[in-house]
Amino acid sequence: MAIGPFFFAPMVLAVMAGVIALLAGCAVLTRRVSPQFDRWPWLAMLMVLASARLGFVIRHWDSFLSEPWRIFYFWQGGFDIGWAIAAAAVSLLLLQGWRLRALGGALLGLVAALM
Repeated sequence: MAIGPFFFAPMVLAVMAGVIALLAGCAVLTRRVSPQFDRWPWLAMLMVLASARLGFVIRHWDSFLSEPWRIFYFWQGGFDIGWAIAAAAVSLLLLQGWRLRALGGALLGLVAALM
C-alpha cells in the first residue's frame, strides 16, 4: 500500500493506524479522566514492541546466531504478532494497578491498536 512516495506492507500500516488510535484515545482520556493515561500508552507500546521483536528473534534464532547484533536492527522489520498481543494483554494486567478505571481506557486503547 502506497502513501505518497512511501510504500507500507499492510501489517505495518495496520500497526501504524493502531498506534495513532491508541495515542489519540489516551490523549483524550488524559484530558477528560486522569493524567495517568499520559504515560500508559508509551509503556504499553514499549512492552509490545520489545516482546514482538523478542518473539521473532526466538523463532528465527538460527539466523541471528551468526550475527547477533542484527537483533537490534528494528528498522529491518521482523516482529511476531502473537507475542505482541500477549504483551498487550500483560501490559493491561500490570498497568491497571494504577487505578481500576484505567482498565476501561486500556481496553479501549488495546481494541483500537488491534484493529
